[in-house]
Amino acid sequence: MSCIGKNIKKIRSVKKINQADFADLFNLARASVGSYEEGRAEPKIDTVIAIANHFGISIDLLLKKELTVNELYRFDIFKPELQQSLVAEPHAHILPPTVAGIPLLTAAHTGEYILQKGAAAFVGQLPQLHLPFLPKGNYRAFEVMDSDTTFHKGDVVIGQKLSHKEKPEQGLYYIVLTPTKVIINQTNAQLTITEEIVEKWEVTHSIAAFKPIAAGDLEERLARLERLVEGLIG
Repeated sequence: MSCIGKNIKKIRSVKKINQADFADLFNLARASVGSYEEGRAEPKIDTVIAIANHFGISIDLLLKKELTVNELYRFDIFKPELQQSLVAEPHAHILPPTVAGIPLLTAAHTGEYILQKGAAAFVGQLPQLHLPFLPKGNYRAFEVMDSDTTFHKGDVVIGQKLSHKEKPEQGLYYIVLTPTKVIINQTNAQLTITEEIVEKWEVTHSIAAFKPIAAGDLEERLARLERLVEGLIG
C-alpha cells in the first residue's frame, strides 16, 4: 500500500480543502477521496500525476513517503505568507532539488503519438512526471497497455532514449515506436519487427499502478512490490 491516501489527507488539511472540493479539483467522486484516505482504494496513475503536478510534489515521494508539514512546505503547497509560521524540524528530511519533467504517454495519447511519430511539438503537450531519483538523461514514460509476466496494464515504464546504432542487450525490456504501434517487449521474447523503427527506449524503471488486489493473494502482492522496488533502485 502506498502513502498517497495519508498524503492527500494532509494536503487537504494544510490547504483547508474539504473532500468535496478536492474531488471537484481532480474530477473525482467525493466518496473516492474518502476511500483513498482510509486506504480502501488507490487512485489511478493519471489522478496521482494530476495531484503531484498541481501541488508541485514529486510523484515518487507522494506515493512512497508520508510527508511532513515542513517537507510539504519545500514544495509549492504552502503560500509564501505562511513561511514565518513554520517551525523547522531539527532533523527534517532534505528533499532533492526540482528536476526536469519526463513526458508521460498515456493510453489516451498513444494514437496521436504514433501519428505524430513522436514529434517534439506534440510531446511538449503531454503530462509530465517529476522523479528526482533518476540520473540525467533523455527519458520518456509510457503507460502499459497490455499485461505480461512483468508489467500490468496501467503500470508506467520509464525509458531512456537510445540511438539507432545502439544494439539492445539480451533480457532487457525496450520500448519501440514504429509507424503503426508502440511496443513494450523483452529482447529475448518472440517478437519480429518488420517495420521501420522510429524511436527506441531502454526501460530503466517502472511504477506500479497500485490497483487493488483481491484479498488473500499474498504472493501476487509480494511480486508486485518486488517489481516496484527493483524498478526504483535499478
